[in-house]
Amino acid sequence: MPEENKKKGGAQAGQPGKEYKMDPPPEFIKKNYKGSNLLRDKVAVITGGDSGIGRAVAILFAEEGANVVIAYLGDDIDAKATLKEVEKRGLHSYRQHSVRMM
Repeated sequence: MPEENKKKGGAQAGQPGKEYKMDPPPEFIKKNYKGSNLLRDKVAVITGGDSGIGRAVAILFAEEGANVVIAYLGDDIDAKATLKEVEKRGLHSYRQHSVRMM
């Protein structure tokens, strides 16, 4: 386990966390889940779609037939992994990296 994850509770130092550094990796969809095209021909815009609940929602919406757009503050590695999962379902996906304003 990376040193950064050995802190209290295995938590990473900053937020949003980096899923690609998690061991074991989080489960974002059940292996046997099959969608029923409830969102076919729809477009879903999901904030925080690079990891965590946002990633799970993006992938589940894709499984239900939606094209997916994700906006995120975090890491490009996690965002690309999410989009790869969406595209495995034969759908279009787009990403927009947001800049944190202070």
